[in-house]
Order: sequence, then C-alpha cells, then structure tokens
Amino acid sequence: MWHVCCMVYSMRGWDWLRRGSRRWVWWKEELWWGTIILTAGITLALFGGVRKHPMDQNNVPVRGDIHVIIVGNPGLGKSQLLQAAAAVSPRGIFVFGNATTKDGLTVAVVKDSMTSDYAFEAGAMVLADSGLCCIDELDKMSIEHQDLLKAMEQQRVSIAKAGLVASLSSRTFVLAAANPACGHYKENEGPIRKKVIWLRKVIKPIVCDHCQIPLRVDQTLYGSS
Repeated sequence: MWHVCCMVYSMRGWDWLRRGSRRWVWWKEELWWGTIILTAGITLALFGGVRKHPMDQNNVPVRGDIHVIIVGNPGLGKSQLLQAAAAVSPRGIFVFGNATTKDGLTVAVVKDSMTSDYAFEAGAMVLADSGLCCIDELDKMSIEHQDLLKAMEQQRVSIAKAGLVASLSSRTFVLAAANPACGHYKENEGPIRKKVIWLRKVIKPIVCDHCQIPLRVDQTLYGSS
C-alpha cells in the first residue's frame, strides 16, 4: 500500500493510475466523458486503505476501506461502472437497492424445512467480506438502512434471532450509485452540489459514511437549452 501511495503522489504515479483505471472502463469514452478522476478514485478504493488500531484504552479499530457513492443523471453509465468494478474485484457482489432487503444486505436467519433447525444465510455485505459490494439504485432502497450503516462503519454484522447469536465480518467497501430525486439535474435550480439535499430523505446517514461523493451531469441537457 505504501508503494501505491508513493506512485499516486507523483506525476508518474498519476499517469500509471489513469492508464490502469481506463483498462477496466470498457464502454465508449464519449458516453462517459471526463471519468478519469472518478475511475481513478474507484481504483484507489479497490486497493483499499489501512486499518488503524489506536493505542488508547478503548483500542477500537478504525476502518480503512473507502466507501463511494456516485450521484448522477440516468443514462450516464453508472450501472456499467459498478458492474465493471465488481468484475475486476477478487470478490465482488452486485445488488440492486430496490430489489433487496436489509436481511439481503446483511444476514438472515432461515429455517430448514426438513430438520426445523435455524441457520444463518449471509447477505451481500457478508459475502463481499475482504472485497467489494456494489449497490445500484441506492436512492430506491428501503428506509431501513441502520443495519447497513453499522456494517459499513463497524465492518461487522451482529445478529441475535431464534436463539442464535453471532457476529460476522463485513470488511468490504461499498460502491453505490443513485439518481437525483427529480430524475435529472436542472441548470436553473442552483449549484449542482445543492442537489445532494435529496439524500436526506433516504440515505442522509449513509452519506456521512462515504468518503467520496462524485456527481455526474449530462452536459447535453445544458447544451440544448
């Protein structure tokens, strides 16, 4: 990881990172104009950070994974970007926010129909341990997101159901994509970054756990006005 940081802080390292990130971005560059910074940031997140262990009386480790959420207009290739990142990750899981539940993201307790015994069934965050968890359509996810927040920050999923108690590892970084609340950004609605206000409805607490929030805007919308 030290060598990666040294390369990034040098011009030669930036050129290497830019070329490396473009290798797994397989769609047309015209469709996703100006994504060098975005893909470079996701590439750094794929490498991951360093887990810190403070030398205090609490000795609570601090996560080193970088969570990323991409906010942008529909049709800009956000889903393709998530799929490409999940494909190159050694352990990549891709899910849709509007087609999964909190148990599907963390862990569920299922009952065996034959033996009537209960067992744990890992969700996306647990399956992506030491890897990448991609969540598309995050803005359409259910309001029940507290379990996801705990898994992102503490990197563990704790559960106590049906007489079973366990704590499973979820040491993964989350790469998510979402659309604006009104569908598209509009030029006459003020600065672009003010549009992040729509996040307070569903995923405002999640944004606090994300280290990067890139915004993607379709420039053709402004060119036609």
